[in-house]
Amino acid sequence: MIDIAAINSMTLWLSQYPEWNQRKSNTRRIFLSQLSTALTAPQNQRRSQESRLMPKVKLALLSLGYQVPLGTVKDLHVNTHTNRIKRRCYLCPAKPGRKVRQICDNFGQNVCLSHSNSITVVTCRTCEKKN
Repeated sequence: MIDIAAINSMTLWLSQYPEWNQRKSNTRRIFLSQLSTALTAPQNQRRSQESRLMPKVKLALLSLGYQVPLGTVKDLHVNTHTNRIKRRCYLCPAKPGRKVRQICDNFGQNVCLSHSNSITVVTCRTCEKKN
């Protein structure tokens, strides 16, 4: 339903502005990306003003260029200890063989998301039990 409405709105837009991106072959993609950005901008702006957001949502809003209030940014800590090479999680059995770049901040071994306690600060469950 939404895709039909988007294509119809593109048809109406091109009837009003026939020379818009006429020389490009991907006008539909450009139109849909600009339309989706324009439709989600007010919601993203409202979300960026909320004080209690999940860390992944904060990082996503920051990557889109929205300003997150300073009081909420200071508690964000992105794991800077990552390998360039993917290695197996040291807690996973050999069968799934999850290869990850994330390293436990305390132990220094590669850890997958299912064996770490947090997404932004990576600590393996072994280190968490010790603390």
